[in-house]
Amino acid sequence: MKRLLNAIRDFFYETTDYAIILIVITVIGIILIWRFNILFNFDISKTPLTTVEQPSITEEQTPSGSDSTDFTNPSSEIEVSSLVKITIPSGSSASDIGDILLSKNLIKDKDEFISRSIELKLDTKLKSGEFEIETNTPLDEVIQIISKTN
Repeated sequence: MKRLLNAIRDFFYETTDYAIILIVITVIGIILIWRFNILFNFDISKTPLTTVEQPSITEEQTPSGSDSTDFTNPSSEIEVSSLVKITIPSGSSASDIGDILLSKNLIKDKDEFISRSIELKLDTKLKSGEFEIETNTPLDEVIQIISKTN
């Protein structure tokens, strides 16, 4: 009888250990999935951004009576900067912020924005809120403005 009770007690001790191990592994798995979901922010229901095609730029015709030498007009090379107001919602990922900046013509390439944010180690420090950025601001400055670093 004593041997049977010891066998039952050993069985419960061993199964309790395995149950605790399974519970710990399950909790760690749930936490990892939850954090990766927030980190990568996979939302399949989002509609893709449509790009608006810019009209092609044609060369200006030379006025009649001028010589055929092609001189560029220095005033046409100067970019006029304008202040663009953007709003970044709370919880936006770097990819979402890249989409917003691309739609406002503040950056030329979303992937370049993301990779440069990672290089500067500011990809996790990008903030939400309202920002006013000039259209010809360099990429590094745009990243620093949005991460509120100077």
